[in-house]
Amino acid sequence: MGTLWRSQPMQLVQLVIQTDSAHDTMVALGAKGKLQLKDLNESVNSFQRNFVTDVKRCEEMERRLRYVEQQIFNEKEALAASKHSLADYRTNRVPERIPAFNDLEGDLANLERELQDINANREVLDRNYSEFVEMQQVLLKDNDFFSEGTVHEKKSEGLLDDGFSVKLGYVTGVINLDLLPAFERMMWRALRGNMVNKTAPIEELIIDNTTGLPVRKAVFIVFYQGEQPQQRIKKICESFGAHTYVCPDNMAQREELLEQVRRRLNELSVVRDRAHEHRRQLLASVDQVIQEWVFLVRKEKSVYHALNMFNYDHGRKVLIGEGWCPCNATDEILDALNDANKASGSPVPSILGLLKSKEEPPTYFETNKFTYAMHCIIEAYGVARYGEINPTTFSIVTFPFLFAVMFGDAGHAVMLLMTALTLILFEKKLSNMQINEIFKMLFDGRYVLLLMSCFSIFTGLIYNDIFGLGVSLLPTAWYYNATALEWQKEDRVYEFGIDCTWKGADNELYFYNSFKMKLSIVFGVVQMTVGIFLNALNFIHFRKWLSFFFEFIPQLFFMTLIFGYLVILIFLKWSIPLKQEPYLINVIIDIFLKCPDYPEEDIMFDGQATIQVIIFFVSIICVFVMLIPKPIILKVQHNRAMKMKRLLRDIPKEPEMSDENEIDPAPKLVSEGPVEDDEEPFDFSEIIIHQSIHTIEFVLGCISNTASYLRLWALSLAHAELSIVFYEQVLVLTMGMDGTMAWFIIVGGWALWAAATVAVLLVMEALSAFLHALRLHWVEFQNKFYQGDGYAFAPLDFSKIRKTLLDVE
Repeated sequence: MGTLWRSQPMQLVQLVIQTDSAHDTMVALGAKGKLQLKDLNESVNSFQRNFVTDVKRCEEMERRLRYVEQQIFNEKEALAASKHSLADYRTNRVPERIPAFNDLEGDLANLERELQDINANREVLDRNYSEFVEMQQVLLKDNDFFSEGTVHEKKSEGLLDDGFSVKLGYVTGVINLDLLPAFERMMWRALRGNMVNKTAPIEELIIDNTTGLPVRKAVFIVFYQGEQPQQRIKKICESFGAHTYVCPDNMAQREELLEQVRRRLNELSVVRDRAHEHRRQLLASVDQVIQEWVFLVRKEKSVYHALNMFNYDHGRKVLIGEGWCPCNATDEILDALNDANKASGSPVPSILGLLKSKEEPPTYFETNKFTYAMHCIIEAYGVARYGEINPTTFSIVTFPFLFAVMFGDAGHAVMLLMTALTLILFEKKLSNMQINEIFKMLFDGRYVLLLMSCFSIFTGLIYNDIFGLGVSLLPTAWYYNATALEWQKEDRVYEFGIDCTWKGADNELYFYNSFKMKLSIVFGVVQMTVGIFLNALNFIHFRKWLSFFFEFIPQLFFMTLIFGYLVILIFLKWSIPLKQEPYLINVIIDIFLKCPDYPEEDIMFDGQATIQVIIFFVSIICVFVMLIPKPIILKVQHNRAMKMKRLLRDIPKEPEMSDENEIDPAPKLVSEGPVEDDEEPFDFSEIIIHQSIHTIEFVLGCISNTASYLRLWALSLAHAELSIVFYEQVLVLTMGMDGTMAWFIIVGGWALWAAATVAVLLVMEALSAFLHALRLHWVEFQNKFYQGDGYAFAPLDFSKIRKTLLDVE
């Protein structure tokens, strides 16, 4: 947990690497994952860097791997439809799992070329097969068309009004069934009705050569007279994508051609099956090593990208780079440099040096599987500034606790606990599976879900809510006095939680409403006060003493005097019987509106008026302390600094005495930072505006943020009331049914109650409580101390490389 308190100490290092050992050095550093390199060539175009050729090689290999991966994915999808697997086609032919990089480049080029040839041949075979299938259907359907009359002497009233026999021409082919009505209308209009059109749908699906999808098609034949209509018909067929075929008008010739087509189809079927099997065997063999190939190429690409961040010293023939690393990782980096030097056989070792810089380092927190999810939730708001307190340290506990305050049902929490334990029990198996994005979010947050369910069980027992019902866990502290005809309390305190007698009482809703509302205010004030103290720790860490005295101290007084006083009144109202119980919100408002003449109904104890007058004046003073002193002190400090610079500039320098025997002085160190102007920009009005906004935001934020914590009360009450409604209006109502159909109604009622419980109370209510707890941490808690304007430590780390190039699940 200590590593989450603040970012690990970071240091800026300089690397001096020999060119012959540069690649091995980056490989060794990437395996350690502890060094984030700075780009020393930001002004250099990416196409003008030293290793741009190697990066382009890797990108070309990535393109080829992406093509192969896409082919494998498509084949798996096609086989899944037929309930087969690509693994069924594996052979003893397995490519080398981790080949040399240069060998892999040639292998990928050959593999891509082979797959392209196979795909091209498959397209030709599929197109020929579809054409022969269409040809077969044309011959079969045309036999029926020609059997209706003699082609050479076809009699048609539509062609010749006199009705005598003539010899007609014809065009036959296949067209998509969806386009057939439009095709017939176009043909009728183009030939002005001087035609005879016959069509017949094809029963089986035929693969379309253009889209590659199975479609419905139909055979057509158009009879016409003359030579000119033939050209029109063919143009119309071409525009509609219809395929025309030559069909003999002689029965014997058609039968002979049909036999040839069938024989050709059988041959093509054998060739296609063998081609498909060969392609699947090739893809199955590559599928066993494709992930290692992708990892190797991406690793090489990241290495050359890292080397492009180095400066090349032409004089010494070395690469010079800079980067950030944790202070405790120096030994690991030195070991990596030594290992790389031995592997490359370089006679000159690499050099690691420390640099001093005013640049803000990156933020680095070490997390494990337990803290990772909550850390990601916090960083979704913003990455912590270097040295800033990390809210994750507190949110690991406070986030699930505030969720539990809103969820607050032990029965429903047990179901969440079972879900979390299931995810944790099978985490090794699930982590190696490809799961969808929503379930992956739930799986990554399994330990947060575990804490939320455990805290919810606790708060559910405190509320005495188990599936919306009260349970007598302990003997009640109330008894019914038959003489006085009222409930009276024993002289003892109920040991744990809320007495079960309140469940079902006439004033149950009023009691829970008051209790949960006040409890929400207490939790909110405590958490925001903790945030103010954390802000003080940040001021001390960064040595911002001006902010410590003129921001933290007045903020603390303002918060504790007003809202801390409200919390004290809440506990006073709970613990001591009062003659009159005023509305506490009116008491707080009257502190400022009716000072010093407070109404009698607001007085709860002796001396309250004096305390509230003190609170009034001290709060006003705190606002002015936050607003005025800091800008004035900053202005004075700035003027003093400028005056000191002018004095130093006006002091005459003593002439340097030269002596031939005098030893040359050591060279002066030049600051690495930018040279500042003599007159630094300082806008006093801008400082005042900024401080005013900050003060107003804090004062109004204290009020609005405290009111925002009332969502704890609202959601907790809503969850409890929904549980009661589902229980009474669904379960109890169906359990009271009589008659022959009672059992079916009872079973249906149980099913409906279970479905409503899971869908509404476990899913929707849990998600709602999660989002509201997230808002309370991001806005109400973290804005008291968390800047979140840093940048994360992003080292060269091979363990984070994805082993696929496809964005598919």
